[in-house]
Amino acid sequence: MNLLWLTVILLSLSWYPLTGFYAPVNIHTPTQLWFVIFSLFAAVVCGIASRPVVNFSINRQQSLAWLSAPAVGCVFLPFPYSLPAYFLLAAIGVALIPSQAGPKEKPGFLNQVSSSFFICGLIMAAQAALLPFFTLFASRFHRLDWPAPVMAFLIDLFGVPASSADGELFVQSSDKVFTFIPSWEMMAHFAVLNILLGGFILFLLFKMPKKSSLVLLGILALYMPVRAVAMILSYLNLESANVFWRLDLLSASLLPLLFLLNHVLPLGGRTKVKTIYLQLPTPNKRLLAPALLFALSVACWAGFFGFADPGNKKAGRILIDEKHSDWEWTTEAFGTNWYGEKSTYNYYSLAEYLKQFYSVEQNFETITNERLADYDILLIKTPTTPFSQQEISAMRMFVENGGGLFMVGDHTNVFGITTNLNPLASQFGFKYRYDGQYDLDGELSLYEKPEVMPHPVVQNMPRFMFATGCMLEAPLLADNAIIGYGVKSLYLDYSQRSFFPKEAKNNEAMEFGLFPQAAGAAFGKGRVFLFTDSTVWSNFYMFIPGKPELLLGIIEWLNRENSLLVGWWLRQALLILGCLTLLSALFKAAEFPGEQALLILLFTGLITMPVVSKAIEMSNRLNYPLPTPHTKFTQVAFESQYSHFELPVYHVTQQADHSYHTFYVWLQRLGLFPTLKTTYAQALQESDVVVVINPSRSFSASDLEQTDAFLQRGGRLFIIDDPRHHGHQHANELLGLFGVNMHPTPNSLADVRLFRTAVDTNTVKAIYAGVVQGGRPRLFAKAFLQKATNDNADRKAETDTGKLPVNIQLQPQIEKNEAQSRVDTTRILPVLATKNVGRGMLAALATSFLFTDKQMGSTMSRPDDMRRRIYELEYWMFRDVLELGSRKMTRK
Repeated sequence: MNLLWLTVILLSLSWYPLTGFYAPVNIHTPTQLWFVIFSLFAAVVCGIASRPVVNFSINRQQSLAWLSAPAVGCVFLPFPYSLPAYFLLAAIGVALIPSQAGPKEKPGFLNQVSSSFFICGLIMAAQAALLPFFTLFASRFHRLDWPAPVMAFLIDLFGVPASSADGELFVQSSDKVFTFIPSWEMMAHFAVLNILLGGFILFLLFKMPKKSSLVLLGILALYMPVRAVAMILSYLNLESANVFWRLDLLSASLLPLLFLLNHVLPLGGRTKVKTIYLQLPTPNKRLLAPALLFALSVACWAGFFGFADPGNKKAGRILIDEKHSDWEWTTEAFGTNWYGEKSTYNYYSLAEYLKQFYSVEQNFETITNERLADYDILLIKTPTTPFSQQEISAMRMFVENGGGLFMVGDHTNVFGITTNLNPLASQFGFKYRYDGQYDLDGELSLYEKPEVMPHPVVQNMPRFMFATGCMLEAPLLADNAIIGYGVKSLYLDYSQRSFFPKEAKNNEAMEFGLFPQAAGAAFGKGRVFLFTDSTVWSNFYMFIPGKPELLLGIIEWLNRENSLLVGWWLRQALLILGCLTLLSALFKAAEFPGEQALLILLFTGLITMPVVSKAIEMSNRLNYPLPTPHTKFTQVAFESQYSHFELPVYHVTQQADHSYHTFYVWLQRLGLFPTLKTTYAQALQESDVVVVINPSRSFSASDLEQTDAFLQRGGRLFIIDDPRHHGHQHANELLGLFGVNMHPTPNSLADVRLFRTAVDTNTVKAIYAGVVQGGRPRLFAKAFLQKATNDNADRKAETDTGKLPVNIQLQPQIEKNEAQSRVDTTRILPVLATKNVGRGMLAALATSFLFTDKQMGSTMSRPDDMRRRIYELEYWMFRDVLELGSRKMTRK
């Protein structure tokens, strides 16, 4: 059996983990990576073991010219799109190794190796070129109606009752009727298209009859529903929805196809060895014509997928509609004495953040042309009441005349949001779906922007975690800001709370794969943008990494009036020109021998695509930078390079005793803006205040040096640690530079009490507390003698050496004018101290566990008296000790 078809199948499967299109959140697991390594290595080995079809030789005088094209691809294309270039570079490199076999002699081992690399590179180059087109179409088209009756008939043949109706498939098990939605993804169309493309490349090399392509197309078309039936039967046995995307089952399901293709369309065994001389033709007009036309075609297609009209920037006057929305309010201040779900499921922080960059107002009136006349962007978020036809017409005209319309929806038509948005969205060719979106494992989904030409909206956005949104139906020519991958869609269930469907982790009635989750479009002089997950900008998520960057990216894109010359028709023009130049290039290339034409197009593309894509990325970054704030605001940076704590960045926090989510969000109640920085140096450079929590590794000499400079210029550094963490050794690396240190107490269990004044009797219970020495004490632990036990009957409190018994209480420093006689100072030790350094301030706190979610509760909590006192302690530390923020808000 010839192994070239196995090479094609292995290369086709390798794209699954490489792209993550059909993988759960953790796409970079060791199993997935090993699968990629194995499949690529095995593909090359199979190519070598096959009877060689290409005696890959090269003219050495022109070797540098031939090496330049794949070298450009290797350097400027990101992984995995650079893989074809690496294969082709390896093929040319091996071909340049001296070999005793000549062109007319029996090909040697090196010829076989270079031939295999060349074939693999050629196939992967074609498959890589398919990816943007596949992403576009696969995100728009999922459901298939015609296979349902065919699949029902096939399943019946196996003795399993099945039927179909309205394009859905119903299968009866022993105790349940399962509902399946036939889709392209269920048919494994990604693998099938890659195999089809690989087959076309091999047919071209073998010069097989044209009917071979039709035969291959027919085989794959018949195989797809049969394979889907096998997967459904597997589901009935395993009752696990992941049978449709598991790599092992997917690979096994394609093995029968391998034997079928080898039998019907054999390769290599019946064909003479084909010699291809990689000699660069002499430059002339005849050669330049197809090369230049194809380069222009590549540039047009790259522009179609990646270029953003820079437009004409507007004043940035934003109007947020509150009249039609009774959810995610911007009107209720996020202050220090209002708690519960409504306080955090709230857009007050979003509005406050936007006010630092733009002019922001709320709307409580009917939307009319006159009302919109003084604004550049209208934000419609989570409407719970419908818009009148007159209001919809006014908003459409607003966009046509150059306005920006920003619509924010949510999952499953909760509160009627989808019903109220769709009459407006349909004016621009969009539709919010009545579904909920999940990661393939049923968890919250993650999104990472494309490596090549990300949309301006997401170009500054780090990896982003969605909450609970829906999917979009968008026109093909829309701006695809976020095409979610590795996700699934489940239709709403009105019988459930918030309409979430049952068994999201393992529900067979789903669509999965690629879906638009955020998209925009030019319309007249203006623009419209739609987003599908309102939760991500609620107060409790607003400053989690990715959320503020996405928000500003959207507003900046909307804050443009379309250019006169490259307005709404730009994408259409690029699409048409790309098609015409591609056809012209193929027509001109046909004047050359088949192999030479293929090489001209291949190497032209390898040079053009990296150059054009980088140029487009640079253009988008120059035209759409993040805005500069016009108001000075205080940013509190939590650094994650040395700190050890959890925030819901890439997943919901797993351990409440390691999570500081509530502590992080509560800073917003003081008018502060928290942020998470991935490196300590970045935090020092970009923020006013830096918070280090439970440092777990040694600080570099460079970072220690930068700390002093940060404090000298007026920064504030707050180090919060737990006495159980190696005796504070890592915290003391920083603190010791300024004559401050922490050390643990002999007993880790403590009863910690907070006093707002010297005579206050309010208490706050904490479990762990250490001692801070040096600097100005601001918060104290007061010791109480405990009843002796058999183990410590002779033990006494030794406060002068820093040793404390089990029960301690905390209180702020007693000022000189307070009644000192009311406090037993002989048993008080500091747990919080500050020290002025230059124009800045250093603060150290030795009771970090007190501020975990285990102690503070979730951001949705309505606090009891004890938790309320912990909140007040946090506010006191940042507002009064660090002298940050001054907001003491009351609910309106």
